[in-house]
Amino acid sequence: MELVPLLLVCWLEDLLLYQPFRGQMIANCGVGPPPIVKKKFNSEALANAFRFCMLQSTQEKAKALGEEMRKENGIRTGVQVCAFC
Repeated sequence: MELVPLLLVCWLEDLLLYQPFRGQMIANCGVGPPPIVKKKFNSEALANAFRFCMLQSTQEKAKALGEEMRKENGIRTGVQVCAFC
């Protein structure tokens, strides 16, 4: 399974502050556009975000990130980190 570009619309940004943070991390990796916050959500913003996800460069970055993620062993790393807590 390949990683695909991601689009995040932050509907509950006041209650769940991690949504804008995670959306920005997605954008920083180049695998999706910056998050769209609820008050700036409109058809133009959504269309622009979809266009960004459709770019060849965005899809290539998502594929490359997915390949890197498959090399990781997240469960093992998580157990190792927790063992030191």
